[in-house]
Amino acid sequence: MYQRIVLFAAVFGLLVGLATLAPTPTADAGSNGQQLFFYVYSGSAKISWLYVNGTNQNGVKTTWSRTFSPATASYSLSGWWWKGTTYMQYRMSDGRTGACTFMMPVNQPNRDWIAIGVNRQPGNSCWVN
Repeated sequence: MYQRIVLFAAVFGLLVGLATLAPTPTADAGSNGQQLFFYVYSGSAKISWLYVNGTNQNGVKTTWSRTFSPATASYSLSGWWWKGTTYMQYRMSDGRTGACTFMMPVNQPNRDWIAIGVNRQPGNSCWVN
């Protein structure tokens, strides 16, 4: 009987301890910057490579890049939060390249994503909205 009481107390204490742990904070646009969504702004070529350099949600300069095979018409860079001056480059499946620099807002009401249209002509620039 004593062992059952001790086991019950241990399990109860564990459950109470787990219930009182603070929830893991989630990144959101309210404080951590924005996530990026890339899409083809013009032309029939698709995105074959992306590179991003900027500041993450922790205030640390960081880079991200990815090659797409096969090339893609759009890509959601989820889980990476950017803020402040952000630089990006791209390469299209037809070999065309381009780059742009833009300011990522730390927060926006009811919004977690910034859309970036690549392959904007002339000049192979980007459309950020």
